[in-house]
Amino acid sequence: GLPPEFKIPAETHNRTQLVLKNRSRMVYQVAGTRKKGGLGRGKAIMFLHATEGSSWGDPEGISSLEASLAEHNPKRLFLWETTARGFNHFHDQWETAKAAKSQRAIFIGWWRNQFYSIPKESPIYKVYWDGRLTTEEKSWVKEVKQLYEVDITPEQIAWWRWKMAEVFKDETMMYQEFPPTEDYAFVMTGRSYFSNARCFFFQAEDGIRDFAE
Repeated sequence: GLPPEFKIPAETHNRTQLVLKNRSRMVYQVAGTRKKGGLGRGKAIMFLHATEGSSWGDPEGISSLEASLAEHNPKRLFLWETTARGFNHFHDQWETAKAAKSQRAIFIGWWRNQFYSIPKESPIYKVYWDGRLTTEEKSWVKEVKQLYEVDITPEQIAWWRWKMAEVFKDETMMYQEFPPTEDYAFVMTGRSYFSNARCFFFQAEDGIRDFAE
C-alpha cells in the first residue's frame, strides 16, 4: 500500500523471508508448540510482531528470541499480541510490561470494535436486550467504566448476548475470546475457574466452604 516512490523492490521472497534490495530483511518464523530453543537465534531484530504468543510452547525459544532484540536502535519496536488463554508465560510478560519503564501493556477490549453492536431496529436487538443487565454483566460493565472510562451500550450488550447464545454457546469461551477487562482475559480462561457470580458460601462446622451452583 505504499506510494510508488517508497516501494523497495524485492530481491528474494519465499516462505522463510522477504529480502529487499536495500538489504532490509523480514523473516517469517513459526513458534509452534514443540521445544526447539532456537527461535530468533543468531539474528539482530529491530522490529518484531509476535502473534498468538499464549499458544507458544517453547519457553527456551521465547528467551532466545528476546535475547535477539535490539536494545539501542532508536527505531526498534516489538509487539506481542494474543488471546490471553489463562495464566501462562504471556501473563508473566503482561505483568512485566505493566511495571516496566520501557514497555507498555495495552488491553484492547471487544467493546472497542465498532461492529460489535446490534442496531436497535434489528430483530436481534429486540430478542437479546430486555432492558436489564444480569448480575455478572453489571459487574464487568462497572469495571469497564472504572478502568477505561467507557460506557457499554444496550446495543453492545445485545451483541454480546447474541454472540454467546448463537455462536459460542459457552460463557467461558466467550470470555476467553471477548474479555471485557484484562482480569477477565486471564482469570476466565483458567481451567478450574468458577464465575464469582455463580458461587455461594456457607458456614460449616469445620469452617467456611465455597461451592459452585
